[in-house]
Amino acid sequence: MDRESAPFGFREEKRVGSLEDIESVYSHVPNFLAKVINLGDVIIDTAGSPRAYTFESVHDPLAVQQEIFSRIHAYREQKSREASQAEIERWADWFAEYHRLASGQGQKEGGSHL
Repeated sequence: MDRESAPFGFREEKRVGSLEDIESVYSHVPNFLAKVINLGDVIIDTAGSPRAYTFESVHDPLAVQQEIFSRIHAYREQKSREASQAEIERWADWFAEYHRLASGQGQKEGGSHL
């Protein structure tokens, strides 16, 4: 979530994105002083969004970038596990139906097949 607001709450803009939409993440340390105090910007480009999410003056931007990468990786791993489980269940249903039909349990009275 990226939120920008003006003083005294006159204007506020919120943008929310999904880990699924992130295309790239990079950090930028603007100058020597920022490097000394470990302060910089983290920029996130997403699919379908004309503007990047920019988080300015973040402490330890490289660690923030790595945390985002870790969360993206965990999210993609979870989605992959869910897809694999759904595929296993689909094949199990298919084989159960095949076994039912092959063993004759799928026949109607009179000997005709479904």
